[in-house]
Amino acid sequence: MQTIGERLEEARKRKGISLREAAEVTKIRSDYLSYLEQNNFDFDLPEIYRTGFIKNYARYLKLDADKIITDYNTQRLGMSRNKRAATEWFGSSETRENAESTVEQSYGTIRTKSPTSSTESETATEETASAELDKTFYLKIGLILSGALALVIILFGLVRAIIGSGADPEPAPTTTVEAQPAVPVSTTEFTIVANGGSSFVAARQVEDRKIIYQGTLADGESAVVQKQGAVEIVLTQPGAILIRNGSEEIRATAGSVGGSSKIRIP
Repeated sequence: MQTIGERLEEARKRKGISLREAAEVTKIRSDYLSYLEQNNFDFDLPEIYRTGFIKNYARYLKLDADKIITDYNTQRLGMSRNKRAATEWFGSSETRENAESTVEQSYGTIRTKSPTSSTESETATEETASAELDKTFYLKIGLILSGALALVIILFGLVRAIIGSGADPEPAPTTTVEAQPAVPVSTTEFTIVANGGSSFVAARQVEDRKIIYQGTLADGESAVVQKQGAVEIVLTQPGAILIRNGSEEIRATAGSVGGSSKIRIP
């Protein structure tokens, strides 16, 4: 079965398109396209970028983008499970080796120890018996002291109960808690305009991390997006995108994430 990268590379070569030509049309850097074709999905960009690059590149090559994204998510999940299983196996092996080493050391110690004479054996027996008597004595003293302490506590509780029975208890104050009405979350909208070039754009709500828009806008195209609360917008060609949020217009500048930019609107 072909990998995701092999399918992308085969589709591009079948159409006779170079990586440079594909990069110019998709507005995705050629080195990122090369990483995708090599099944190297660990390049230093947020996950939303990697997923968007794969989907847009597949659409450009006329492939089933949803099927490729499903295969990509399955592949990432499998890699995560393999790493976790390897960690658990090595951890359990190390624990088992430590336990076996401890048993061997203990067994060796027991096997090498033996009485050298009957006199030493009798001395050890007498010392053991003396230690047992001391432990029994201290145990009895401890039980007597514990019983006396428990009796004092019981008597103290009875005295307090007798003294307090003659007083009328004060009623506990009642507190009424009024239910606060739920604050409705207002829905507003903003417009993304490609003005001066094409760019890949992804928008995500800050509070629930929900992706509310993702796609490539060609020069002159626009998209109206509804949102709830603050939104983060990332784009690959900052100078080509204009954001209109109410009466405010925002044009992004080049950022530090792979030449891309991030915008936050309230």
